[in-house]
Amino acid sequence: MSSLRSMTGRSSTLALLVACMGSTTLQAQTAYFSWEGEFATTSDQHNFLFDLSRSVSSSEALRFETFANSGGTNAAGATIDPGGIDSVVELFDSNNASRGVNDDYHVAAEGRDSLLSWSNVPLPGPVGRQVFLNPDPLTQGGYRLNLSAFPAVGPVPWALDLVGPADAMALTGAQPTGSSTITALQFGTTGPGTTPARYTQAGGSLELFGLVAAETGRASMTISGGGQVSNAIGAIGFQSGSVGTVVVTGTDANGNASTWSNATDLSVGVMGDGTLNVLSGGRVTNGRAGIAAQTGSTGVVTVTGIDGNGNASNWTSSGDLVVAARGTGTLNVTDGGRVSSEGQ
Repeated sequence: MSSLRSMTGRSSTLALLVACMGSTTLQAQTAYFSWEGEFATTSDQHNFLFDLSRSVSSSEALRFETFANSGGTNAAGATIDPGGIDSVVELFDSNNASRGVNDDYHVAAEGRDSLLSWSNVPLPGPVGRQVFLNPDPLTQGGYRLNLSAFPAVGPVPWALDLVGPADAMALTGAQPTGSSTITALQFGTTGPGTTPARYTQAGGSLELFGLVAAETGRASMTISGGGQVSNAIGAIGFQSGSVGTVVVTGTDANGNASTWSNATDLSVGVMGDGTLNVLSGGRVTNGRAGIAAQTGSTGVVTVTGIDGNGNASNWTSSGDLVVAARGTGTLNVTDGGRVSSEGQ
């Protein structure tokens, strides 16, 4: 797998980020969440949580597709190498009732990837276990997409897309079972419109290697309620024309700050437009940081306010913090917010 899966086998997105720092016919704007990771043991699984803010019918794109077994190109444009898990995907509603399952969408071609969607979405060949999404429409509410492997012999990579209407689908978290790990999340939108692909980490935690908010199109991520997102490399607004926003705000009931931790690099506006807001006692940490890295990019970071206990919103860089290396960059620090850098 050639994306953000490992330190030695990364995608062109990650390689370019480091350099900067030093299907269904879509009828409307569509959000995508492209994940990659690895199962280490035979019992590993991963659950992906999302909300539908309205009913979604078969007249709209809604699909859950894997790539790691046969290889291919995911919705974020990353090339996925073959040789990964023989996947099974199953959708559950908030009452834990199954709302569709797919195990192998092209058995005749020895394909062991999964594609779960509506009954009007053609599959390329004979399938294994298949129950199309149901009912039509799927109603407003919370859903859980389960990814498992059959048989699972770890360590084996996996790759999964969640795709749906941008105005209806909102990602709310990812939960591992066993030793499953996430190495990459790239999300954004395709098609015309201004609604972002939305991810909210309200409490709880997410750990991964690389995170790109707005690979293409538009994306927003909100970390609140003491939520913790930890990655090695983070980027907002990657491709030219992309628009990404990340908000890190507030605390949980015990006063633990909502936090975005980037072990190495954070870029706000790589080739697109990036905005980072650190509010009400939220915290962001990283090694090196850049605002508006490339020509034509725009980056704005605002660190402002305090939490209920008087703790300042805080952005800390243990390495260099570079504003407007080649693009248009702005850093706003107001109302008690704090920014520190141990580099330049």
